Amino acid sequence: IDLAGNNTTSKNIPHRASFILWLIDQCKSIPHNSTIAFVELGASGGLILDALKDPNRFASWMSMNGYRADFAQKFSSNNLNPVIGVDLVIPSIDWLKALVLADKDRGEVVNFINQFERSPVINGDATKLQFLTPVNDFLNSHRKKIPFIFSTSMFYQITASQRETILTAAKIILQDLRG
Repeated sequence: IDLAGNNTTSKNIPHRASFILWLIDQCKSIPHNSTIAFVELGASGGLILDALKDPNRFASWMSMNGYRADFAQKFSSNNLNPVIGVDLVIPSIDWLKALVLADKDRGEVVNFINQFERSPVINGDATKLQFLTPVNDFLNSHRKKIPFIFSTSMFYQITASQRETILTAAKIILQDLRG
């Protein structure tokens, strides 16, 4: 109970990456065959990052599981994106599996975990984004790539003031990097 009480991780499913990849396909300012440096805030175990790292392989995985896979059109077949995640709590893989209650969904997530390489997720506070050395080092080492800072399931857990702090920091970082 103590672990559950201190763990704010919500259901972390890789399928959410498909929406991000579809949005990127729609963005005219991102050219085809781009490489994007993804930073996920509230990354949990990094499953969405695992999918974004290899978009075409992920699209194939989605198709093999019976899902729509008409996304990731802007990425070449050999494209691997650098990724890093940030979270206050980095859950174990067993915890991620336990959060998916429906048997079918849990089976898919377990299958995904077994097939995709884990992405780096650092322990950190997104409200201090501009001061997180590993994130700054990551972005500086990938300056020639398109920086992309996002969150899929964290903002509902924080205050409006915290959201504004994070958005302001992300905008400053992205402007500095040309994002």
